[in-house]
Amino acid sequence: MNTYTALLSQTESNIPNDTVLDGIPGNPITWSRLGVGIYRGTPAVPFDVQKTAVMIGSNNGGRYLFNAFIDWEEEVGTIIVQSLLQDPSTKEMTYTDNALYNSALTIEQRA
Repeated sequence: MNTYTALLSQTESNIPNDTVLDGIPGNPITWSRLGVGIYRGTPAVPFDVQKTAVMIGSNNGGRYLFNAFIDWEEEVGTIIVQSLLQDPSTKEMTYTDNALYNSALTIEQRA
């Protein structure tokens, strides 16, 4: 099992910054911002959709929701991270920047 663990942070309209705690040898991830609250992690070698699990956690309390998954449609084998904020009065979720702060991202790939 190969594991990538990083703490992701993101501000304003910048790309996410990752503090890598455990990397997959020979497969660094380059981050980009696709739009408000949507980010793509592109590994040097695409992840195998059938052999990879992705998890993300939050350090920002209950109003934020983070999703992380493997893209299998557009840029196959890349990671998509979404950051959403819940409006307290309407309970609606909208994409937002400035929410990722040392959010733990783990990617596990079976050999």
